[in-house]
Amino acid sequence: AYEQDNLVSIPSNVENVKTRPQFQIEKDIENALMEANQKEIKGISHCLVHFNVSKVNEETGKRMLRQTVEVNLVMEKTITLAEAEEAARIAREHILTIPDIHDVDIHVEVLPEGVKQYKRLQRD
Repeated sequence: AYEQDNLVSIPSNVENVKTRPQFQIEKDIENALMEANQKEIKGISHCLVHFNVSKVNEETGKRMLRQTVEVNLVMEKTITLAEAEEAARIAREHILTIPDIHDVDIHVEVLPEGVKQYKRLQRD
């Protein structure tokens, strides 16, 4: 089956689920991070969405499609490792509130010297 409005090919042995394009999921992630309000997070360098086929649903006999995301957060190099870990943990919790995201893998990158903000999450 093919979801024309979503541009994601779904194998026939996978339950018919609605998927969204990556740009929509990325926007929700950006919004979740803004809500997390972690001053240590200066932006996102990369965001990848993975569509994984999970175990068989015992009721339907079909596999489930699970969406996981990999998010690279940019933080200043002056913060401690403990501060970075805490900001990443809170960011992960907020991203997991997005209904169709099943798991999040957070990576932390250092903000380049002299840069105050990164690609996304421009704050006033």
